[in-house]
Amino acid sequence: MTSHLFGGIWCSSSSSFALRRTPVDCDYASPQVKDTVEKAFYVDDCLKSVSTKDDARMIIRDTPSVLRYGGFNLTKFIVNDLSILSDP
Repeated sequence: MTSHLFGGIWCSSSSSFALRRTPVDCDYASPQVKDTVEKAFYVDDCLKSVSTKDDARMIIRDTPSVLRYGGFNLTKFIVNDLSILSDP
């Protein structure tokens, strides 16, 4: 089966499985992105804390393309330091 009816009792489980399976199936997902998708998502929110601005930039740059591989559209980021969103 490749699609599910919206609103079924299994939807959240199926969506969570598909989300977490995406970086496993994606050949170019880095270990940091795999860890982010596997451990930092709750339903449709991602809460990730990293030690450096460069790590944050890498996750912001790479995670959306990995999720697009699985059909997910990550649309926005909120950060506590706006300089992270600008190119270094």
